[in-house]
Amino acid sequence: MSVIVLRGIDRLTAPLFMLIWSRLRFPLTCCSSTMLEDVALVDALSYVAILSTIALFLCGVEICQRIRRKGSTDGTDAAPFLLTFISCCFWTQYGVLKADRTIITINFIGVIIEAVYLFYYYMMTRHRRRLNRILLLELVLFIAMYGYTTSESYELKDRIDNLGFVCMLMNIASLGSPLLALGGVIRSKSSENLPFPLCVGNMAVSSQWLLYGILVDDVYIKIPNGIGVAMSIVQLSFFVIYPARKRATDKQLLL
Repeated sequence: MSVIVLRGIDRLTAPLFMLIWSRLRFPLTCCSSTMLEDVALVDALSYVAILSTIALFLCGVEICQRIRRKGSTDGTDAAPFLLTFISCCFWTQYGVLKADRTIITINFIGVIIEAVYLFYYYMMTRHRRRLNRILLLELVLFIAMYGYTTSESYELKDRIDNLGFVCMLMNIASLGSPLLALGGVIRSKSSENLPFPLCVGNMAVSSQWLLYGILVDDVYIKIPNGIGVAMSIVQLSFFVIYPARKRATDKQLLL
């Protein structure tokens, strides 16, 4: 088994912080996952990040249960499912271009999970015509992206960079919902409507992918997840700044 050595440090036994520091100081010009397969810490991080992200994907089950209880999708927007679905499609192709099995695996799983959510939402909604238009638009975007990224008329590096930039923008766009939620917290001066477990989960997942992006030296993974970590820190700080108010019923029980 080959071992990658940097300045005399065996990466199979080096502490995690040494790996990160070496990446920050001496980034490699070409870092695909195949170059890091023999690094035990990177492999372990990949598995943990994949499992954590799958757990985050499964939060959509609660939304589907809410739809089932109501018997309709009224009051529930399909935007999170739609955005995550197309984002995972693009990231899967990005992983294919870079031969990054970790990126391929988690995003292909994401495509399947989000497709199931969208199918259930489609079966329960009364606004199928509008949803059909959005799904058609996503199909057109995917076909255009696939046609471009598989065309040999463009350099592979250019295709990777352009697709990576689009994927990065999609991830950043997904941070819009937390920003809207923070606006409500500021207005009400209470964090009771912020889901604490989800905020912690987002923090953990973003941190893991940020670390992965540093180790493989991928700017398109580092930037959106760095922003995600910062957003999570801001969200968690609001639980201290604006603690959840006790409900009146809770106060009455204490009397």
